Amino acid sequence: QALGLKRDLLERLMAATGDDLLGLRDRALLALGYATLCRRAELVSIRVEDFGKVDEDGSVSVLIRRSKADPFGYGRVAWVSPQAMEHVRSWLAASGIDEVVRAAAKKEDAFSALSAGHQTTVASDGAGFEAPTFSTASMAASATERP
Repeated sequence: QALGLKRDLLERLMAATGDDLLGLRDRALLALGYATLCRRAELVSIRVEDFGKVDEDGSVSVLIRRSKADPFGYGRVAWVSPQAMEHVRSWLAASGIDEVVRAAAKKEDAFSALSAGHQTTVASDGAGFEAPTFSTASMAASATERP
């Protein structure tokens, strides 16, 4: 079973990403997933317009339109820390696209839930973890394990 994503694991995964466009995207993906506890399908459906206004403390609300736990599509609001938003902003500025999580190499190809799973596996491998140690399910599972 995959580990829940705790702060130390998040930091190791983010440190294993590159400084290129793919690395910016992967850090945004990891930071946003950690902050919102989203599953990968939820992460890849977030668009720029889903973000609310910046609060005084720098945090931002984001609308999660639909999830596995929300079959009727009522949606939910999640909060994104100022630190996670910095990663999202860096990715958006460098990529020049309007979707938060999208393929870095080809602007026309959406970043799919399958790709999100692949990228977390790549980050996990780069951080020195065995393949089943971490997955995108870890982001949602981490809520029960955080102190």
